This record gives sequence, structure tokens and C-alpha cells, in this order.
Amino acid sequence: QRPKQIRYAGMVLDSLPQAIADAVHEPFSVRAVVAALLLSDDARLRERQLQLIGTLDAALQSETARLERDVRNLGPAARMPLVVMGLPALRELSESQAKTFREILRQLIAADDHVAPLEYALFRVVGRAIDRRKPAPARYHSIRPVQDQIVRVLSALSRRCSQNASAAFQAGMARLGIANASPAPDAADLTRLDEAMEMLTQCSAGVKNRIVDAAAHVVAADGEVAPSEAELLRAVAAVLDVPIPPFLPAGV
Repeated sequence: QRPKQIRYAGMVLDSLPQAIADAVHEPFSVRAVVAALLLSDDARLRERQLQLIGTLDAALQSETARLERDVRNLGPAARMPLVVMGLPALRELSESQAKTFREILRQLIAADDHVAPLEYALFRVVGRAIDRRKPAPARYHSIRPVQDQIVRVLSALSRRCSQNASAAFQAGMARLGIANASPAPDAADLTRLDEAMEMLTQCSAGVKNRIVDAAAHVVAADGEVAPSEAELLRAVAAVLDVPIPPFLPAGV
């Protein structure tokens, strides 16, 4: 009998509209899927975002408009897995295509003067996939040199994922064998968070695995993992190139 995670992953994939399931495997259309995930629920802002896309890529604007309704109807549980499914196709973009697409994403996110957690997560995951630079060798092989960066990431997760942020933060740090650490006071600062994540990408595989394990314990500290929390954890794992299984909703 297949594990529950595999069965649930199959359920999520089977629930995708055929147009979306096809699009994530094609380098042109997968960009439209990702762009559609960043479109606002507000009709006026959504129209302005589509116009922004059109100023840089008219064909992508049309494809995004074609797919955006199906993408908007997706449940939260499908959004980040959908992005992860599309990463192989995104890696096929040329350097010029990747540069234009990164600018499109930047403008879509900036359109409402607010960076939501999903927007940040999506930008980081996609940006890493389309980065043409060769990955550098691991620089950090233990927790200690990157402890401050881990504190920042776990602080941000705990504030987003739990009513008792302090307890959630300490649960994550305990997995790393660190007691009595203090959360970062400016955990909501996305620029500082981005800098921390960039440094953590330079860790060895073993250290990355331990970081994702700690992050998972932050997210699950209250005994439940909401779809939005799963999105954030999956984004952290994807940026660090650590695979994680699907999260099962209650009752599955």
C-alpha cells in the first residue's frame, strides 16, 4: 500500500485543471502559471499587473490571462507544490528569458507596495531555479557559523506560523541543540531575511537538512500545519534544495 503522502500528492495533482497540469511542464507556459500566482484578488490591481507583464512580454501577458482563472481557483495546498513542479521547465529558460522573467516577477510583487510571505517565497524559489550561475561549493559545515542566520529564519517562521511564537521558535532551536536563544527582533524585515537565506544556501547538505528539520518543528509546534504554513516551509526547503513530502490535511 502506498504511503499516505504519495496518495495525497496524487490527489493534489489529479485535482489540477488539465491546462495547468500541461503548462507547468513547458518553459513558456510555466512562466504564465507563476505570474498568475502573483496576481491580486482585486480586479483593478490584477488588470494593472497584467498590463505590467505586457510591457515586457506581450505573449506572456496573453498566456497569463488565459490561465489566471484556473490558477486563482487553486487551493492553497496546491500552490507551492505547483511551483516546485514547474522548476525543471523554468531551468530551461535562456539567460535573456530568465532576466526578463525575474523583472516581471519583481514588478508584480511591487505592484501593491506589500510583500506577502507567499510572494517572497515564490520569488526566492523561482529566482534560485533560473539563476544561471554555477552553485558554489559549500562554505559552512556546522551550525555555529550560521546560527544568527538560522535564528532569523526560524524567528520569521514562528511569527507567521504560531500564536505562541516564542514556544514555536524554541522548539525549532531545540532541534539544533541550542537552548535559550532569543528570536530576532526584526524578523519581519524581508531584506534581512533574504540575506540570511542566501547565506544558508552555502551550507553543506547535512546542515541544510538540520535547518529544514528545525523549521518543520517550528511550523508544527502547535500540533497543526495550516496550508499557508506548509507553503512557507516548502519554500525554505526548496531554496535550500532539501526535498520534503507533501503535508497531509486533517483526516487524510
